[in-house]
Amino acid sequence: NAGFQTSVFWLKDSQPLRTGARVRLVAKEHVHLVEVAKEDRGMYQCVVKNDVEMAQGTAELALGEVYPQLVYKFIDQTMQPGPSVSLKCSASGNPTPQINWMLDGFPLTHNDR
Repeated sequence: NAGFQTSVFWLKDSQPLRTGARVRLVAKEHVHLVEVAKEDRGMYQCVVKNDVEMAQGTAELALGEVYPQLVYKFIDQTMQPGPSVSLKCSASGNPTPQINWMLDGFPLTHNDR
């Protein structure tokens, strides 16, 4: 195959791969995804062709479910009436977990103190 001009291009879900800050074309045959996210799921194809032949490789990037985990939770506090208190809670998981606040078994809304 000496003398043939070879081209390489990438597809994701049968569309040209869009590169950017997180999806980088390191070399024509090397794609690097930084901090893989849910929108990165899909079918990736590397297509190589010259004037005579074409070849392709295909792989699916699937993300597994990750059960919610508390990353940060507040500690019990005993206070006197009057001063303010802030409570923080954060969680991770896939899909991203929803955090709902309850007080004495009743849901708190955003406009509740």
